[in-house]
Amino acid sequence: MMPRGDAAEIEKDMRNRAAILGKNGGYLMAPAHIIQADVKPETVEAMLNIAKSL
Repeated sequence: MMPRGDAAEIEKDMRNRAAILGKNGGYLMAPAHIIQADVKPETVEAMLNIAKSL
């Protein structure tokens, strides 16, 4: 998702995961592995802003 998705797609995915996995609290939202070199800095910034808004 991070290398190819746009901000809207990433937000939709993050909100979906937060709703399912964070239903009863305790879900730590983070990338599954290190952020790869093919991910734009703007995408990382968007992901962080989305996570803060959840």
